[in-house]
Amino acid sequence: MITTTEKKIWGLRYTEEYDPELGIVWCPRIKKPFYFNCKMTVGLNEKFILKAIDEGIKVFIIKVDDRNIPIDVPDKRILNKMRKEKRCEEIKSLFKGGKPMRIYYFSI
Repeated sequence: MITTTEKKIWGLRYTEEYDPELGIVWCPRIKKPFYFNCKMTVGLNEKFILKAIDEGIKVFIIKVDDRNIPIDVPDKRILNKMRKEKRCEEIKSLFKGGKPMRIYYFSI
């Protein structure tokens, strides 16, 4: 993979890389995956996911230790389903009058 510059969307740092099999992928920098229901889980914010959808990104690569774990980028229909299933949470904005940040949780 060829790494391009590091970017940031709503506090989430990521690199955009080219994979010959997958095309352009985004690799978010996840500091601390956690265990939930006996599965390793990561949280990605809604703004990051929606920007990936707008850019036509199909796959995220989550790097954990020495492994690269691909996750398909969910479409808006799947995000709605995840919201109904309570597989996300809203975190209050740090700024007065700011919108809350919605975090979606994915098992890896």
